[in-house]
Amino acid sequence: MSQKVYDGHGRWRSKHVTFHASEEEAEELNRAVAVSGLTKQDYLISRVLNRDITVVPNPRVYKALLENMKYAVKELKQALAEQKEIEPELKATILLMIKTLELMKGNDKNE
Repeated sequence: MSQKVYDGHGRWRSKHVTFHASEEEAEELNRAVAVSGLTKQDYLISRVLNRDITVVPNPRVYKALLENMKYAVKELKQALAEQKEIEPELKATILLMIKTLELMKGNDKNE
């Protein structure tokens, strides 16, 4: 039998929680998880339990922000070209990036 894996607080996470999401919701969730720098499990638990999420700047978070920025620019260009309204998921992604960058700037002692 495999060894039990405990979380950072010595708790054994033995319960499984699942849910269904649309493709768009799953993509939005994956973008938020990537920008947070947390695992999907830790991100979801923090959000569901209404805990604060502290983003610690690191290369992985920077890469996620860059990827999200590229995605947002592409989608915005397409919306402008087609003269259509900006999707709520895109708005949420942009607001998440702004909030993350503002919080990271606040944590930078050199600014």
